[in-house]
Amino acid sequence: MTVTSVLLNFRSALLALLPSVERVGISWKRPDAYDDWDALATTLFETLVVMVFRWSLPDDKQRDFRIPSYDLLLASYAGSSTLEVTHPSLPAGRWLFHAFGTTNEPFDVVEVREVSAEGLPYGEDLATYPVDGARFRLRLFQGSGASEILDEVEMFDE
Repeated sequence: MTVTSVLLNFRSALLALLPSVERVGISWKRPDAYDDWDALATTLFETLVVMVFRWSLPDDKQRDFRIPSYDLLLASYAGSSTLEVTHPSLPAGRWLFHAFGTTNEPFDVVEVREVSAEGLPYGEDLATYPVDGARFRLRLFQGSGASEILDEVEMFDE
């Protein structure tokens, strides 16, 4: 399974939640989204993204696998695995996945944050690019500054 398909599956799950959360009055669109929506989105991200990647790793790497939480700005991404985004419209650089955002349609853009090679953000601003054309990859931190780029993860049948 590609890393891109894992993230797009997560996006599909967010879209599928919208009728249910709207029915009970939970706001999901910024700036009105608060704790209830954040809890749902974070749980889906943990289950449909983080756990999928964790279980695709060899046993000795599963316990220590961490990626930044969904929709959370960090002061530094150094020393952690990250989700990187490529898009034909993105300028050169290292762009990290932050969240799916909304412009015209629900979750039609990818919010990204530029960081240095060391994982330090250039600022707190997020850039947005259309989901169409976006590709995702996992930079797997391996300690001592070493990392491995994965475009695909292997899914194991139980």
